[in-house]
Amino acid sequence: MKRKRRTLFYKVYDIATETLVAQGPAEECAKQLNITRNAFYSMVFRMKSNRRARFRIDIKGKYIPKNNRYIYAIENRKTKMPVINGTARECAAGLSISLRYFYDLISRTKRGLDNRYNITISRRKKSSKEELKISG
Repeated sequence: MKRKRRTLFYKVYDIATETLVAQGPAEECAKQLNITRNAFYSMVFRMKSNRRARFRIDIKGKYIPKNNRYIYAIENRKTKMPVINGTARECAAGLSISLRYFYDLISRTKRGLDNRYNITISRRKKSSKEELKISG
């Protein structure tokens, strides 16, 4: 199955003056900066690794790696009230935690180390309604 490609949208700011220098897809940003597309991508890599960065680059439209396969239902263990339902990113944002910490929370709950929430994980496929209930 071929993945849908999403166009990434870049906003490039000069660090010294904090002014917007270029914006748009990679090709347009490269033209506006008078560099090649490969040079632009290497600049983005440098910015990510904080090596000799002259620009600050904001990136929109990132890929969602697992294609939102699972839906999480989180409820408070003491009150049995639902806290949030949704994908991992939505739940992490709703709990005001990072996505990595959200996955750590699920792992700790599975192992019985975190007793704050009951988490139900259901697969987002039309053919199977597989559910996994986690409580610590």
